[in-house]
Amino acid sequence: MKLDEISSTMLAQAIDIYLHVAYADTPVPERIARIATVDTAAPLSTALERDCVERIELPDYPHCTSRYRWRLGNARYHHMKLGLGRCSQADDFVFVVDTHDRELPVGSAAYQDPAYQELCSYNGRIKHDIETLW
Repeated sequence: MKLDEISSTMLAQAIDIYLHVAYADTPVPERIARIATVDTAAPLSTALERDCVERIELPDYPHCTSRYRWRLGNARYHHMKLGLGRCSQADDFVFVVDTHDRELPVGSAAYQDPAYQELCSYNGRIKHDIETLW
């Protein structure tokens, strides 16, 4: 979907689904609730310009944003993000969940830790469930 076809209401619905799954058994932290608030009466550009939104630009095209991300976390892992990303080789954007749990140095001992492996599985299930509902 083209970015100008995505409304603030659609973003608010995507965030609601994300929070419903990511915080299914626990209250959404106040800080996250503030970040997740979207004025559905305003254009999407207003929501995308907020300070809490990370903007990633394409390296070869300055000022051409390829991804917007909100660090909304989940009940057990605060680094998970909601993303609105440009599809490669296209101008279409899609909502995605970035588990952000694979950012350790290659060969890190943490990858072998059963607790870390379980966390990655947990995050993967949340990502799958959110993206399925979208």
